[in-house]
Amino acid sequence: MRLRYPSWYVLLLALAWPAAVLSVFSVFALAFVLVVVVHALLQRRFGLAALAAGASPFGVACLAGAAMYFAGTATIASPGNPSTDTAGLDPQSRAPLSEAQAKGSGHEWVWRWSSTLGVRTMAAAFGPMPGSYDGAFPRSTEARDVLDAATEPAMTTRGAVIVDGQAHPLQPETVAWLDQCFDPWLTRADVRHTNLWLRGGLTDDGVLVVGDSRATVMIDPDKGLPFSTHGTFSCAEPPPRWEPVESPVLHIDAQSSMLHAGHQPARFQLPVDR
Repeated sequence: MRLRYPSWYVLLLALAWPAAVLSVFSVFALAFVLVVVVHALLQRRFGLAALAAGASPFGVACLAGAAMYFAGTATIASPGNPSTDTAGLDPQSRAPLSEAQAKGSGHEWVWRWSSTLGVRTMAAAFGPMPGSYDGAFPRSTEARDVLDAATEPAMTTRGAVIVDGQAHPLQPETVAWLDQCFDPWLTRADVRHTNLWLRGGLTDDGVLVVGDSRATVMIDPDKGLPFSTHGTFSCAEPPPRWEPVESPVLHIDAQSSMLHAGHQPARFQLPVDR
């Protein structure tokens, strides 16, 4: 059976593609697609309407987002400065929030927001993105309560942060970022020091939370990388990007707070303070 459709369907869908890449005319891309889809729906040609939507720039971007979700490489569009509360992972899909959204290009809504729709749809149906952080994701208010209850400053080393006498191994880039953002006058004459601005604690779900009166950072205790930040930071650099890497090489003896060697990761070896 031959599929029949008005020739102007093809014309409008073809015009939608160049309009989608030109920021000045990107809104016309949406108009062209809506005209085709709505007309097909009014004609009760639902399959044709779905085909037209899928062949449009919005549909292709949505399908691309779904494909990247299953590949574990998707990102979520989020406006704002990535150095503040837009950094980290999306709580629903667990895909990284895109830092590129802090610099709009005029037509990013066509591609990035359509791709985000695909990612969120897949996350709603299948759960967190494969390969991403799948642990507890506390609310920012819960993380703030943990910091408000802390009474002692944290201590950072080259490979860990010590909170309440217990050492938690971190990736080296995480420690460097914490020192830069929470202790800007640090000279690092000693590899282990007390950070007078940094507090820390654990949530009921075992998530490590560090921060000060203005900002909070939630860290995956297995990877040693931050997955969510909230507040205002004194540094311009965003936190290290969460990636699905192996757990840190060091394990913790909770009684003595001594670091001792464990298994070898694929990417790097954390240093051990003597």
